[in-house]
Amino acid sequence: MIELNPGDVEAYINRALIRSRMGDSTGEIDDLKEAARLGDPGVQHWLKEKEISWE
Repeated sequence: MIELNPGDVEAYINRALIRSRMGDSTGEIDDLKEAARLGDPGVQHWLKEKEISWE
C-alpha cells in the first residue's frame, strides 16, 4: 500500500498496471514516473524509450 510505504516501487508499478487497464493513462504514467524516480531501472528504460522524463 503506497500510503503506508511510499518508497515501495512495486506498489507504484502495480497501480500503474491497474490504471492502464482502467484506461487512466495519465495516472499510469504518473505512477511509472514515481517508480523511475525511486530507481527502478526497467521503468527508467521504458520511459526513456517513450521519451518521457521522470526527473
